[in-house]
Amino acid sequence: MGYCHMFYGLDLERLRSIAGSGDAAICDQILAGEHELEDDELDALRRIVNGDIKSEPGTEHLYGYALKTLCEHIGEMVGEDVAAIRDHPYKSKLIANGAPIAIPVNPGDFPQIGYLSRIELSAEHELVKKTKPRAKRTLVGFILRRLTGGAVGREMDAEDVAEDMRSYAETLQECIDKNCDLVSFRH
Repeated sequence: MGYCHMFYGLDLERLRSIAGSGDAAICDQILAGEHELEDDELDALRRIVNGDIKSEPGTEHLYGYALKTLCEHIGEMVGEDVAAIRDHPYKSKLIANGAPIAIPVNPGDFPQIGYLSRIELSAEHELVKKTKPRAKRTLVGFILRRLTGGAVGREMDAEDVAEDMRSYAETLQECIDKNCDLVSFRH
């Protein structure tokens, strides 16, 4: 299985109002639901809700997965899986925005988090629609492909990028149609 973005349509104001609210009921609701959390992720969720976030190296992913669970709880999954928006040939606001609330993030680790507010969705959608799909090639990918006979270092070709961009554009349009904000987790 490859990595991909999973998208949640939700209300960013509601999400941000939960962070730091101290509302223990939200954690209880999540635990009573279908969400499965490891003990460390549950601790991170409680810290987000209580506004008691500790930035300790190696724990960033716990906050990311706790945030994802919170987004699953207050929002709904939208769109299709998209492989890698960072490999699209434009500067995505989703990628630039990062996490929608203040949590520790390690940019080199998973999950990779991004968001778009309702007012940013149309501009991102137009950017995706007007940009010609093309493959991004990296020197590292080339070297890995050469050294491993193509077993490692695969990068998307123009056709893959075009399909990925189409899926992303449809996801953005779905959020526009539903009048919701968008949060993305890639892992």
